[in-house]
Amino acid sequence: MKRMGRVVNVLSDEQRVEWLHRSKGATQGEHAEQREAIRRFPVSVYYPVGADVAPEQEVPYLNVFAPAVEQSLQTLLEMGAQEEHLRSLTCGIQDFAEMTRTNHPKPVVVYSPAMGVDRDLYQYNISQLVQAGYVVVTVGAAYETLFTVMPDGEFLRQGAALEGFDFGDFDALRKLVEVRRLDLLQVLDELAVWNEQDPLLKGQLDLNGIGLIGHSLGGAAVYALAEEDSRVKAVVLQDPSLHLPAYEREVQVPLLLQRQMNTSRDDLAKSGMQESVKEATLSGQRLLFDRAKGFRSLIKIKGANHMTFCDFPILFGNVEETAVLQEAISELTVAFLDEWLLGRNRAYQEFIAIDSRVAQIDADGNAV
Repeated sequence: MKRMGRVVNVLSDEQRVEWLHRSKGATQGEHAEQREAIRRFPVSVYYPVGADVAPEQEVPYLNVFAPAVEQSLQTLLEMGAQEEHLRSLTCGIQDFAEMTRTNHPKPVVVYSPAMGVDRDLYQYNISQLVQAGYVVVTVGAAYETLFTVMPDGEFLRQGAALEGFDFGDFDALRKLVEVRRLDLLQVLDELAVWNEQDPLLKGQLDLNGIGLIGHSLGGAAVYALAEEDSRVKAVVLQDPSLHLPAYEREVQVPLLLQRQMNTSRDDLAKSGMQESVKEATLSGQRLLFDRAKGFRSLIKIKGANHMTFCDFPILFGNVEETAVLQEAISELTVAFLDEWLLGRNRAYQEFIAIDSRVAQIDADGNAV
């Protein structure tokens, strides 16, 4: 397993009130106390390290959840994971390692996870991006994720406001997307501060080479930011919540849509997706195709499902099949970003021309 450095920071916004942690049944007084909380969320920064700093060796995957490893482990066990299996998994994280410094700044990828999924449960993709020379910033969704580990060990469970959440309530989901969009906007602002002042990152971030990756709800938030922020130079949407964006503006930057195997009307009908979500997803896919005015590529990963894009299947025992699919996803992602952030001419287009693990699709989700 290739090693990579990681540091975790906490961002806060005094102009935003944290509402996701509020209990539905709280009294008026309790709500008044809860309103005192400001929005704060963790971000993990992954970066390349040299072999002399972090020799290759097996590191427990559970280190993803440091410094609250045991509490995270117990929560996963309550969800049905097997302890022996979890303890057998490895990753490449080396917390607080020295960065491999170069004369040229490194392109940055900002990662927004799916609803309920921890920011760092994308190790398969993060590690490949870091090995390719990118700095990867994963953005936590405190109180929305099933649980969030803060760098001081504080363990935040999903907010009571999300108990019994109705996934057919598009307005409620869009409120969550807006929280995410503002979080991402704050991260982009913070990149410039880090590049000037942070002892580890100073001078190492290419602020003209920023890409965004978003999975599911995170994909909807990424799309919303790409509509409005010129700092974003490339976008990868991993099976995004296509039914949530308003698609009010055109997106001019290169865009890669990575879908699971169910992409067409017939596919979605067989999948059992809720009718309103199915129709809105198909409509959103067509709107995205229409609004993407730069280079665009719509792809489905053969055999993938919605959760293949994160590490959850690995944690719960589906290792071999998931690993093969994730290899295709990460190679596709790196090739796309290499072409559009690093200027490696036709790196992506040559990749998809010969790779049988993926299929190009049209605006209606049909293979072409």
